[in-house]
Amino acid sequence: MMVLKAISNAAVDGIFCKGLNRRYTFINPAAARTFKLPAKDILGKTPEELLDIESASTIRQVDDACLKGERVSAIRTLKIKGKDKVLHTIQMPIKHGGKIVGVCGIVRDTTTLSEYRNKYRESKFDYKEIFDSVSDLIAVHDAKTGELIGFNKRFCNYFGYTRSEMQKLSISDLSAVENGFTEEA
Repeated sequence: MMVLKAISNAAVDGIFCKGLNRRYTFINPAAARTFKLPAKDILGKTPEELLDIESASTIRQVDDACLKGERVSAIRTLKIKGKDKVLHTIQMPIKHGGKIVGVCGIVRDTTTLSEYRNKYRESKFDYKEIFDSVSDLIAVHDAKTGELIGFNKRFCNYFGYTRSEMQKLSISDLSAVENGFTEEA
């Protein structure tokens, strides 16, 4: 039992258990940090007693599925202490003698990762906007194969192709010089 406690306490991800009444019966330190509360203030309570109505409702949906025997892996945004947290939860029923007696789960806070992904998407969009808004013809191609890797709208318009048509072409299809895409040309 001491080994399980040591593993639970050292885990980076939150680990929790709830009874059939959906009250927390076990919570490790990482899960307590997710709630931004000491474990003693979480144990014996339901999500409805700890979170806003919308977040508690989201958790209830997962709990209800598990109490019906389903295993759930879901990424959800919950509001905890007024801040949005993106959490990946893997939750399953706890069975004893073939009967469901509760639920247990592991929760990982993926908020920072989600924020980085969003910033990447925004920067990628900004880059694409700049790439497509310049008046120059821009194309990037593989020097060995001539495959078009990227091109802007102006490049497509100049040659009279749509983006999807241009993606099927190589630079040699557009070049007046045979093998005009090679490094030697």
